[in-house]
Amino acid sequence: MMISFRRQIKLSDPLALSLLVAVAFLVGVTLRLNHLGSASLWLDETYSAWFSSRDWHYLWHEVPRFETHPSFYYSVLKLWRVFGDDEFTLRLLSTLINLATIPLVARAAFLCGGREMGPFAALASAFLFACSATQLAASQDARPYVFMTFGLVIALLSAIRIMTKEQSASQPIFRLAGHDLAMSGAFAGLGAGIALMAWSHNVGAVFGLWLGISLFVWWFVRGRSKILFLNLLVAAAIAVLVYSPNIPILMMQLEVMGKNGFWLDRPGWMDVYWTLIELPLGFSRYSRRSIAFSGLALLAVIVGAVVLFRATRRAEPRRAVFYLLIVMSAAPAATTFALSWIGQPIFLFRTIQPSQVPLIILMSFMPFIGGSLKSAGVVGLAALATASALPRLSVVTIPGEDWRELVLAIKESRRTENEIPKVMIVPAEAEVPLVYYSKRLDVPMDLQAVPAAYPAIGPDYVYPAGGGGSPRIVADMRTDVEQEISGVDRVWFVTRGREFFDPEKVVESALRRRFPCELQELPRGQLLAAADEYGRCPAVQHAEKP
Repeated sequence: MMISFRRQIKLSDPLALSLLVAVAFLVGVTLRLNHLGSASLWLDETYSAWFSSRDWHYLWHEVPRFETHPSFYYSVLKLWRVFGDDEFTLRLLSTLINLATIPLVARAAFLCGGREMGPFAALASAFLFACSATQLAASQDARPYVFMTFGLVIALLSAIRIMTKEQSASQPIFRLAGHDLAMSGAFAGLGAGIALMAWSHNVGAVFGLWLGISLFVWWFVRGRSKILFLNLLVAAAIAVLVYSPNIPILMMQLEVMGKNGFWLDRPGWMDVYWTLIELPLGFSRYSRRSIAFSGLALLAVIVGAVVLFRATRRAEPRRAVFYLLIVMSAAPAATTFALSWIGQPIFLFRTIQPSQVPLIILMSFMPFIGGSLKSAGVVGLAALATASALPRLSVVTIPGEDWRELVLAIKESRRTENEIPKVMIVPAEAEVPLVYYSKRLDVPMDLQAVPAAYPAIGPDYVYPAGGGGSPRIVADMRTDVEQEISGVDRVWFVTRGREFFDPEKVVESALRRRFPCELQELPRGQLLAAADEYGRCPAVQHAEKP
């Protein structure tokens, strides 16, 4: 006689469930700390390092003029840098925030499932989130996206508590503060979570908007209690009050983006397809095996949604929670896609990855399809979680973003120990990782970004990437480039997206004319040299090591 999975491990025991969620947490710790500092920082991570090293006035008054993200994350990272500024330490902040999200995801799934399905859903969602390739990548990235996900989970968990405890939520907020701290905390958490999403990334406001719309519709359908509405207004007021200092900055950034444009193209239907492939657990779009697993994950989401929909017929308060999960899974992505079509392109996978949380919660109900399929569902979820985590067990370096290797190659190319290599840079933003690694690796370099050091700001510049700081190269800049390389017999040419920033190859043509010999080539840089009087290229020379 088959004994159910839930009965075997006694998930109904709160202590046993807590211990198993703790195991999922430890799995998450192990996966996230694995090779945390091994890979080179990529360009955007060096932005984080550069911005967070500025003084407070520059960070809040100057950076927003050319950076499209809020300064909140960089400010937190600036405080965090008291522990160090190496790759491991810079990324560790994201790791800790992402780890703190795991038990909150489990708690949200528990409330969605109730006493019958909640315990297993909590455990399954904790493991799925802990092993998700998307979450593992975000947790090892010195960028603000984990804060955005953390804010969504806080707000989502708070909303679920309010929806499932409607009677308590309909009492005056001042009374709740006296005898129901959990519910008063839910209203505060709702406002704080929405504000955190918006502070973390400008797209976070879209998630907050849809969460607010969902709660308003729920309030309207459930009887329109005036007290409940006032309580929800208190949560909204908290969100607006906490976020209000950034509103003028956001308006200025939107104006700058509207003027300069943005580097993203308008998305097509294939972008929607690849988003569906990647979003449930984060399997890569570039591997056939990953695409197969992605299809299974998407199927698990659909089955889990059907199971939860049927189960909530007997529990009306949780039916509204089911709809909330569906809305938060799809509406933010659909909104950014629509805005990208009718206005400014902003559709980018990493900005909508918080939607993975409600998808994971839905997926965790898949084994409750019933009958003999229950055990297969448990095994299937375990296999999906394992397959998602496996690629992150080795060092993951973004192709073309190994700036540490490039700086080491520049160091090794010196002909004498005292030589200071000349480096021409296109666009200006590519100077940021070179500055970071030249300091960390103690490699003096003569850096010359075209047309000027980052951020290159001026009224005559055109910025193809939106916020500013990296202008487009125009023909008039050729003279300055030629003057900069006069008297030099070789130079490193470091580029990133030159077809975007220098479509007419102004800098490259000037360098190739003066330096026809290519002595070394890496993904982001080439060592160019002048020919001798007979047109012969010099041999590669390296400084002798002591």
